[in-house]
Amino acid sequence: MIVERTEHPSWLSNAYLLGDKAGGHGVLVDSNGLNEPLYAGVESYDLTITHVIVTHHHPDHVVTSE
Repeated sequence: MIVERTEHPSWLSNAYLLGDKAGGHGVLVDSNGLNEPLYAGVESYDLTITHVIVTHHHPDHVVTSE
């Protein structure tokens, strides 16, 4: 099981990459505007992302990168 987490430095907001195994499938959970570390994990573990999950509608989970 692969679990990667990124936390926004200005407020408590976490985003996650979850995967079953290297070369397997993964999901992205929430977004906090710091997606690059999670994208790097997708690439380094060679994951195929099958789902993007937003757990709730608070603005800290739908931040987009500029």
